[in-house]
Amino acid sequence: MKGVLINPFDRTIKEVTLAKEDILEQIYTLLKCTCIDAVGVIPLHSLYVDDEGLFKGEQRYFDITYNKTSHTLAGRALLVGYDDETGDSISCNEGSDLVLHECVEWKAPNFYLSPRMDFIEL
Repeated sequence: MKGVLINPFDRTIKEVTLAKEDILEQIYTLLKCTCIDAVGVIPLHSLYVDDEGLFKGEQRYFDITYNKTSHTLAGRALLVGYDDETGDSISCNEGSDLVLHECVEWKAPNFYLSPRMDFIEL
């Protein structure tokens, strides 16, 4: 399966290959984390990120903008496709790495985003 790794530490976007078995462990290794979350940015794709990325020191950030919607994310991210019928991860569409080069903007190394939680009174 082909995916695209976004690495704000060395500011690269590159295609990676994942074996069909133990996909979750491979994602943990690529993102250097132990807990992931999926962000919906590009239709029929999942962008996996470190769920605890905002809590880590020495972090790097990037903005990803697609279809006029922007997200600021912490740490590495992995874009993979998904099968809309089964929900399974599949290879990215051909050229997804090129699309990401247009969508990603690196934050300055000294940029910091503080984690926050909002409570809404009912």
